[in-house]
Amino acid sequence: MDTKFISILSISGDILHEGLYRDEKDCIEDAARKNIPLLMADLYKCNLYRAKLRRIDLSLARMPRADLREADLREADLKCAILTSAILCGANLQETKLVGAYLREADLREADLREADLQCVNFNGANLQGADFRGANFKGANLQKVKVHGINLLEANLQNAKLPGINLSEVDLSRANLHRADLREAILTGVSLRGADLSLAKLAWANFVTADLLGANLQKAKMHGANFKGAYLQGANLQEADLTWSFLRASNLCEANLSLAKLSGAILSGANLSRAILRKAILRETSLISANLSEADLQKAILRGSDLSRANLRGANLSEANFIEADLHRADLFGANFQKAIFRGAILERANLQGSDLQGGDFRDAILREANLRGAILLGAKLQGADLEGADLEGAFYDKLA
Repeated sequence: MDTKFISILSISGDILHEGLYRDEKDCIEDAARKNIPLLMADLYKCNLYRAKLRRIDLSLARMPRADLREADLREADLKCAILTSAILCGANLQETKLVGAYLREADLREADLREADLQCVNFNGANLQGADFRGANFKGANLQKVKVHGINLLEANLQNAKLPGINLSEVDLSRANLHRADLREAILTGVSLRGADLSLAKLAWANFVTADLLGANLQKAKMHGANFKGAYLQGANLQEADLTWSFLRASNLCEANLSLAKLSGAILSGANLSRAILRKAILRETSLISANLSEADLQKAILRGSDLSRANLRGANLSEANFIEADLHRADLFGANFQKAIFRGAILERANLQGSDLQGGDFRDAILREANLRGAILLGAKLQGADLEGADLEGAFYDKLA
């Protein structure tokens, strides 16, 4: 028996009989069959093509450049193994333990890693194209510069994973756990993140164009400068999220929860925010041109200096909201609740406020020229200095204090 094989197996105190093995692969397969652990084994450039190594213990093994193509490594223990530049194309690694393993520049194309434990694995520069990671645990893993075309990450655990700049376009990440993951400047165009957990994730300047985030959890995520053009965020949880300077043009945020979210400087032109919750949200100098905010809840929201021209706010709750110097010309505010809202210096020229409740609202110095105020309730509203030239007040309710 080769002295190299003896050194491999003697680590555990179990030495197999000499002369029984055709090659290194045969020897290691026998170790797997007999449950002999190969801890810290030196398998540099070892040829294990199609090897049967189910449940083998190769923790801490040195396997750089090893050939493990189509090998059966199901339920194997590869904790902290060094697999730099190893070839694992088509390998079966279902439920394999790879915690802390080093897979830098490894080739895992078409490999099966379903339910694998990949916590803190270093995948830097690895090729993961076509690999199946459904249900895998990537907590704390490093996935920088990896190739991922055709990868399946359905329900994968990527909590705390390091993914800055990664390209995950068109990847299925439905119901994946990305809590506190680092996806800064990541490319996520067309990706499916339905029901995914992205709470507290770092998503600054990430590209989510046309991404599907239906019901996703983005609570307290940092997304300043992110691009969500045409993204589907219906029912998503964006409470306390940072979307400063983000691009959300034509995105669907219907019924999304944006309470306490930071949206200052964001572009939401043409976005669908119908029935969305924006209580106490900060939207200073935000663009909401032609946005749909019908029946949205904007109670106590801050929209100072924002552009809501031609926006649809029919039936919206704007009570106690701050619209100081905001532009709402030609906006549709039919039946909206303006109670105690502040529109001081705002532009409401030709806006539709028919049947709206403006009780106690502050409209001092506001421009309401040719506005439709038919049947509006203006009791207790402050209108000092307001420009009401050509406004239609037929059937409106107001008092001497107005």
